[in-house]
Amino acid sequence: MNKKKKLLMCYHSAEFGGVEKQILDIINGLSKDIDFIVVCPNGPMVEEYIRAGAIKHFALSPRYEADLQYSLQIRRIILSENIDIIHAHELLIGSLAIFGAWLALLSCKLRRPPSAYSLQRIYHVHTPFSQWQHKSFKKIPALIINTIVNFVVGNIFATNVLALTPSIKRHRIYKEFILPSKITVIPNGIDLSVFKYSKSERMKFRKKYNLSSNDIVIGNISRFTQEKGHEILIKAFSEVLKLNQFSLKLVLAGSGNLLNSMKSLAVELKIQDKVIFTEKFDEEDKIGILSSFDLFVFPSYAEGFGIVLLEAMAVGLPIIASDIPVLKDVGGNSLEYVHIQKSEKTIINLAKSMDSLIKDKSKLIEMKEKSIQASKKYSIQIFWTNYKTLYCV
Repeated sequence: MNKKKKLLMCYHSAEFGGVEKQILDIINGLSKDIDFIVVCPNGPMVEEYIRAGAIKHFALSPRYEADLQYSLQIRRIILSENIDIIHAHELLIGSLAIFGAWLALLSCKLRRPPSAYSLQRIYHVHTPFSQWQHKSFKKIPALIINTIVNFVVGNIFATNVLALTPSIKRHRIYKEFILPSKITVIPNGIDLSVFKYSKSERMKFRKKYNLSSNDIVIGNISRFTQEKGHEILIKAFSEVLKLNQFSLKLVLAGSGNLLNSMKSLAVELKIQDKVIFTEKFDEEDKIGILSSFDLFVFPSYAEGFGIVLLEAMAVGLPIIASDIPVLKDVGGNSLEYVHIQKSEKTIINLAKSMDSLIKDKSKLIEMKEKSIQASKKYSIQIFWTNYKTLYCV
């Protein structure tokens, strides 16, 4: 019987989010074939990782951006635990952890014949760093530094560079200058048996938030951070309220740094009675939240994949999304797209798109079926098979 490989999974967070969910899905599906050791700060996801099958957790996180000590700690773990694969996520952790892995490999090759030890080093920046939302005075210096670091890590220290969609692969090649031979495209996946419309969950959620059966609910699920476009969505919803006589509500599910400022914006626009903020919610509530929506709007400025977009598609929601390439990769022709930028024109265009859809019942029904069909390409089983191939198990 072949010995199980050991994989070191590295990330900077143990809160619930898209990357953390991807890590959990990988462990859930492959822990029978691979021994997973997770390196991340303490947090609620650590218990989930262990429950899914991870055998060990190291509570580590860089203290600052060029934290060589973190790289040396990763090197030490790799050598002491006899790690076969390291999979590191995002630019900061990815660069430091993959460099630490390269140092571990170098140490081994100095002590053993070159063929005696191999270490697969997988580097994955989910959302391209050029799309991150920086303050204007930081954007150019950050872009230059990040481009250099990413180029060196991706082309020299890593054995594999991941991309979630074909458009991100093209971005890696033509804007980040990563060698095409290094890049593997593996989309995210979801359990399609779980993400299905539920009438009972819809009624339960609507009752909890005093939503009537006559309310048309426009919804969004995402962290309250700059790149998610909540400000544009709230302002556009305010315009939609002026365009028709329907009973409309906007439900914004999630938490994050900008939550309070978005609540203040709703008050400023005098629509606070029409906007519901769920704040932090349990993962098991997501089906009810999605099922309660009549229209899903996803106006992100930047995404690595948009896993919640895929979940909304599987539930059968008509969707309006920003026209960034990655979301077009995922949604194809099943979605409506709007160009999103910080402008009055964007607010008006998004409002018109929302207003047009909620008035066109036949279009809504057509889009629901298209969403469900498009989601079938992203099953969790395909996701697991792709990672088994990458990890060579």
